[in-house]
Amino acid sequence: MDFLTITKRPLIHEDIQILKQIHQILAKKYAKPEMDGMYLQLSEIGKNIVESNAPFYNGGVMHASGAFQQNPITWWTLKHYGIRITGPEIEKINIDVTPEDLKRYVHTNMNAYWKKRVDNYKTLNFNTIPDNLIDQEIEWSVLGVLRQFYTIKEDDITSKLGAATYALEHLPSEWSNIIQEAIKIREQSIRNHYQTNKEKILDASQFLTFLIQYCNELVEEILDIL
Repeated sequence: MDFLTITKRPLIHEDIQILKQIHQILAKKYAKPEMDGMYLQLSEIGKNIVESNAPFYNGGVMHASGAFQQNPITWWTLKHYGIRITGPEIEKINIDVTPEDLKRYVHTNMNAYWKKRVDNYKTLNFNTIPDNLIDQEIEWSVLGVLRQFYTIKEDDITSKLGAATYALEHLPSEWSNIIQEAIKIREQSIRNHYQTNKEKILDASQFLTFLIQYCNELVEEILDIL
């Protein structure tokens, strides 16, 4: 569950320690869904910063600084889908983010983080990696890039499963098996599309390479930035 908390002042060490205890209590009482979010001042909302000094909570750990989610995806989600619990009304916060901002951000991210991750597949010996870790990688990478594909095509944001369902309707059927595999992994249901992990990873690598290139072509047509 993503959250964003607005603070009246910069948080100090004592504040971080209290928040750490609060998150530990919440995580123990409510294991799912996991929380993931930032603590920002109002003036920081809408600003794109690669790595800031803002505190954040991620992966079960409270961090004093280094928030990495100050990007167009976060601001678009907040502006269009945010649910206010308390504080200023979202509609009254100046959040300047456009569909072009989304496209540029996911295009950059796709060709940096995701392309590097896919290229790394070639250096790994998947015979020595446990099945559950391979499944985690398939789910993370296939569904992650599909979300970016959806954003480029539709000027919006959707869930991982939403992006996968969309892809089954809008991408060539030759990639249906790996998409269905990622869906079933996420849903923790029975999977029978592949006989071996090597076959699964090879298909995922080929699919992601295709999808990144295809998205590059889409972005080039839409934004003329390449």
